[in-house]
Amino acid sequence: MDLVSKDLTCNISTNYTFPDLNSIKPQLIAESTKNARIAGEQFANDSQAKLGKIKTASQGQITIAGKYYYDEENSEKPKEPYIQKARVVSTIVFFLE
Repeated sequence: MDLVSKDLTCNISTNYTFPDLNSIKPQLIAESTKNARIAGEQFANDSQAKLGKIKTASQGQITIAGKYYYDEENSEKPKEPYIQKARVVSTIVFFLE
């Protein structure tokens, strides 16, 4: 029996929502800033400089996706759709001394 010819196909689409984004935003930004400082310190050490204060910072897009989003891109069934992962992209420019 050919299910496609009988128009019996299955499309699975998972949507992730987070109604209270503002409650986790400070934590996301703090973690992003911490990670930027770690990367900046490595860059400064490699160039024999000292990392200074933040010159400019901007918050980019916040995304919420499944924990296994990248593994699931070509999959028909999410592994654990109830587990969500939030991510923020920030651009932080430091002074080098």
